[in-house]
Amino acid sequence: MGYVNQILYVWENARPHNVSAGAEWYSTARKYAEKVAAIAECSLPCAVSVLSALSPRNRWERNVQDAYTVAAAFRAGGPYNIKSGTFNSNVEKAFKVLFTGNPELPGEKVRAFADNILDPYSLRVTIDVWAIRVANLAPDLNVARFDYPTYEAAYVKAAERVGILPKHLQATTWLEMRGRVAQKVPMGQLALFN
Repeated sequence: MGYVNQILYVWENARPHNVSAGAEWYSTARKYAEKVAAIAECSLPCAVSVLSALSPRNRWERNVQDAYTVAAAFRAGGPYNIKSGTFNSNVEKAFKVLFTGNPELPGEKVRAFADNILDPYSLRVTIDVWAIRVANLAPDLNVARFDYPTYEAAYVKAAERVGILPKHLQATTWLEMRGRVAQKVPMGQLALFN
């Protein structure tokens, strides 16, 4: 089974609440970014980049809270050594975005993530460890280095087959995979647990 078929397998077995949540995920993320922009008194692209910079290896709920904390610290003039759910270097990137007013970030994943939040019709795909796990049907796959364009192309092709935006497919399968892992449902049994 190739990546496209494996992504579609998770999509086809996704629970209805994850399908609807996946369709709204990025528009909800944009609302959080708007709040970050208001707190930090910065542009929306900068606020989105703050969320993106803080996202690697960070739970989404913590990611949002960290973005609010960074925005508040920036507006208050410090302190800048905040504790977060991601790496210290990512916190430094988030502050750099705010200090420079430049939303440009390095890295395919964070740029795609920012684009998905900013552009309602974005065709980019946020490829993180969960997106790779979905494409491999391997919930505990240890991901080190990978070919970003290959995975992104697989999501785009799968999304074309079902007639939705790639980012909505990615968000839905991300929610589904994370939920199944939390429930300890074997991948071969997804359809049995709907």
